Amino acid sequence: MARLLGIEHRTLDYLAERPQYNEFDVPKKNGGFRHIEDPDNELKNVLRLFNDYLQAVYYFRKSDAAYGFVRVPDNDTAPRNILSNAEKHRNRPWMLNVDFLDFFHQIKQIEIYELFVCPPFNFGEELAVLLSKLTTYKGRLPMGSPTSPVLSNFATLLLDQDLLGFATKKDLVYSRFADDLTFSANSPLSVEHLTGIRQICAFYGLKLNENKINFFLPHQTKIVTGLIVTNRVDIPHTYLEDLRKEIDKLRTVLEINYRTGRQASEWVQRFHQQIEGAIEFIRQIETSKSPDYQQIRQYYAESQQMAENYQPTSWLDFGYHKFI
Repeated sequence: MARLLGIEHRTLDYLAERPQYNEFDVPKKNGGFRHIEDPDNELKNVLRLFNDYLQAVYYFRKSDAAYGFVRVPDNDTAPRNILSNAEKHRNRPWMLNVDFLDFFHQIKQIEIYELFVCPPFNFGEELAVLLSKLTTYKGRLPMGSPTSPVLSNFATLLLDQDLLGFATKKDLVYSRFADDLTFSANSPLSVEHLTGIRQICAFYGLKLNENKINFFLPHQTKIVTGLIVTNRVDIPHTYLEDLRKEIDKLRTVLEINYRTGRQASEWVQRFHQQIEGAIEFIRQIETSKSPDYQQIRQYYAESQQMAENYQPTSWLDFGYHKFI
């Protein structure tokens, strides 16, 4: 494994025995905070290399239900992403969404060890122990590590298999995007369905977030991983409204920079990238011909042009002579 990653064995041992993480909280969009455990740079670089290996293995073992954190080749005819996950549930009048409670932290170090000693890895005990220590923190998967997403997909392979079997038996469609589970149907979904789902998850030691269980009736707007699903998939209006607000914030910052003659900071450049990424997301979901995409793209371009209209102003430009 050390040769595969290009890392000295003693370095792997040291990082596994003394993992260094920076812990902090970030606000959630809908209130509350998400606790992040960010590995320090040396450990993060090793985990990124290992993640490439794990993703390659998972591609050939992936669950039919998993759509989040799955790398696929660019020419793959069946991409796994937020859009393809939502598309599975088009034209389904009934829907049930459930979330796992504190997903990564429910997956323990012993489960990761057992994962590495079993197929397809079949690692020896010593290596499996080292890798399970390297990829976990405080005895479970950390929220913020490069390898946690793909390891969570490995850890839920059997769960996905059982939930797919349950869905087939009940004539449901099932998909999972990380910790978001969606079930849809052409007939009503009931508490009995939820009970069956909860029992299967409990068998694998996973609890549901009781505050995020949502049944959708035919007349209700259905949301799958943040996208509106009917007979097609659309971007919610709230997403567009929030993006316009972010563009307005960026324009204000740019105006200040132009007024004062400042160069754009790295933060401003990242802000640009985030907004451009959000606009590109709209294009991916609704295509470049959609009115939503064209309007927001134009709004972004106009906001930058408006900011550039402000010329740098020096204090020497003020008419002090008027006050003399």
